[in-house]
Amino acid sequence: MNDGPVHNRRTGMKRIAWGIGTALVMAGAFLLVRSLNMESRQLENIPPLEAVPLPNAVTHLSAAIRVPTISHADSLPVDSSAFDAFGAFLESSYPRIHRQLDLRRFNRYSRLYHWPGKDSRGPAMILAAHLDVVPVPDTEREDWRNPPFSGAVVNDTLWGRGAIDDKFALIAIMEAVEHLLAEGFQPERDIWLALGHDEEIGGHRGAREMARWLKEQNVQARLVLDEGYAVLRNLVPGIQKDVAVIGTAEKGYATVRLSVHLPGGHSSMPEKNTAIDVLAAALQRLKAHPFPARFVEPVQAFLDYIGPEMPFPQKLFFANAALFEPLLLNIYSARASGNAMVRTTTAPTLFHAGVKDNIIPARAGAVVNFRLLPGETSASVLAHVREVVDDPRVRIRMKEFFAASPVSPVDNEAFRHLQRTIQAVYPGVLVTPNLVVGGTDGRYYYAVSEAVYRFVPFHITPQTIKIFHGVNERIPVEDIQRGVLFYKTLIKSE
Repeated sequence: MNDGPVHNRRTGMKRIAWGIGTALVMAGAFLLVRSLNMESRQLENIPPLEAVPLPNAVTHLSAAIRVPTISHADSLPVDSSAFDAFGAFLESSYPRIHRQLDLRRFNRYSRLYHWPGKDSRGPAMILAAHLDVVPVPDTEREDWRNPPFSGAVVNDTLWGRGAIDDKFALIAIMEAVEHLLAEGFQPERDIWLALGHDEEIGGHRGAREMARWLKEQNVQARLVLDEGYAVLRNLVPGIQKDVAVIGTAEKGYATVRLSVHLPGGHSSMPEKNTAIDVLAAALQRLKAHPFPARFVEPVQAFLDYIGPEMPFPQKLFFANAALFEPLLLNIYSARASGNAMVRTTTAPTLFHAGVKDNIIPARAGAVVNFRLLPGETSASVLAHVREVVDDPRVRIRMKEFFAASPVSPVDNEAFRHLQRTIQAVYPGVLVTPNLVVGGTDGRYYYAVSEAVYRFVPFHITPQTIKIFHGVNERIPVEDIQRGVLFYKTLIKSE
């Protein structure tokens, strides 16, 4: 019996199997080599610094919190007495600053201080913070362990609204400058302190006006630092060290209003589809069909900086992110915090309909908030909403829009200066860029600089990550002391 054809087929199959095996081995080797060659982005040989106790920093932050500089809705008037009192507090607490620096006020409450350097011709540094805070709802006051505007210091922790957002940064900046002035220090180049009064309601009368004025004066900044991320402790999976995250961009913001007008009537005889039914279905479709997930530049930079510090299995994925992108995007998308990094998010926030329980309303309206990845436009948001809703009975219009900020570079001296300072003040910390999912005053300062960064020098832990704008806002005294050291070091090493 002639088995030649069978033999040939077997030989061919062996060759195919060998070829596939060889290809898999080569692919595995390629992935392995890329992982092993992933170089750390952390700076080396940075001498550590120790914080010196500064009792006034704690005392002044406590006093700042006791002044309730609350920003309510944009349409409501501010409590002028509180904001005036805060200005008086700053002037009495920091006499050297108010004797030696030039002060310009904007819309009465925002403050822009100018500290001339030895050479005012070069690009400046801008340190930004805001003095307003969000309200504390009456329904939450009893949940606070210490009264929200007490500024109480209990067990080496300072409590109160604004302790981390953002009076801590403001006080730490002012303390640093006041101490440096007492030492007779003068910076090499100009420094501006930009203290906004309405960040919590958009910053339109504060930071936006200050940035506009700086641009009119032809001020150029090599580095702008505003609030944003902080030092994360036990919050980056796979990393045991603290991770200092610097925001290099922030997401944009769009509010879209949906409305439906259909005949109403008595609730005893409902039509098959009422205005509420149609609107609810439209909202459900928007939630079921979100914007596609994608990696934008700041998040890709996070992978590049954190990847080399990961244990080997995770490092393999980070080093070959392009190949494993679908898997990585699925991992990010599984949790709300990760999903916000890789997607323009969709969140219905307001729903209006009806006046009585036995009347079917003729009109129903809803507001949907989108937080935009870099690259989204007003047109692209509206196109997505119309395509997904796909119902001529639903009227769709843009209510408010501002695009995501530009992306600040990480391959420049300004970012390295910030990274060196962080690594000196927080020895052993890892530093990485990332995308800020909320909004800050920082976006306005792109008018005078391409290097706008978002970082505040304090620790965020799994226990404190939810206290932003929430109950029991607080900060350890150690973080206050180290925060002052951070700003002093940043200024002196300029």
